Amino acid sequence: MSDITPAAKRQRLIVWIVVAVVGVGTAIGVTALLRQPDAAPVATTYVSPDFGYTVVFPGNPTRVEDSQEIGTLVVETYAVSWGKGDVSYLVNTALYPDEIEFFDEDLEANLDNSVNGMIDSVAGSSLVESHDESLGGDAGRGGTIALESGATQRFVVAFHGGAQYLLITNGTNAADHEAFVASFEFGA
Repeated sequence: MSDITPAAKRQRLIVWIVVAVVGVGTAIGVTALLRQPDAAPVATTYVSPDFGYTVVFPGNPTRVEDSQEIGTLVVETYAVSWGKGDVSYLVNTALYPDEIEFFDEDLEANLDNSVNGMIDSVAGSSLVESHDESLGGDAGRGGTIALESGATQRFVVAFHGGAQYLLITNGTNAADHEAFVASFEFGA
């Protein structure tokens, strides 16, 4: 007989899902950094065809769908990114399988596990700071991660409608990151 509660099992699974999702998001972010558009970027409002959210990118973003197998579960991920030079913007959405149920009373633990999963998924990274932050009107967690290279990533993570939303910026100043986050709105 196991002493692990269903809530504890859910939390462990969320950490593993975050580690896998952030790994994919980091790879996509690196790809965006390597892609150097020739023309000056023009702000683009992106509307997610899958989730209906809107967000303003500094240029025309690219979208990549993927799936991650975690044990017997499959997590669908949708990454939308834009990058130029050392600057990149990413919205990564992980659609959790029906077997994962979210409860409001678990929100703080889910957010903490998401942040811990981000740190665990990027070798040599450390959490600089973390704070409560809203994303599209939903409670979330924001902060800054220091990377082994000396660079920093700013992030916001939130849960909405059975999905995890992760916004990451690299090489941006605080004002540009805040504008990116403020432009994010969940669809109706």
